[in-house]
Amino acid sequence: MDNVLGTTGLGTGIGSASRHILKTWVLGWYMCKVVPYVQGVSVAASVYSLIAVSIDR
Repeated sequence: MDNVLGTTGLGTGIGSASRHILKTWVLGWYMCKVVPYVQGVSVAASVYSLIAVSIDR
């Protein structure tokens, strides 16, 4: 889980900065497709983890 969040944070930070500064995506076609997918998976995993913790309590 920690690796997914680290990867997502790294990918979105670089991607967001490059899009705002250069007005283009410089990380290539593959990362253009992977970054949004990893973001979605990361958010879903976080939400499901919080749901599991709240049900357990």
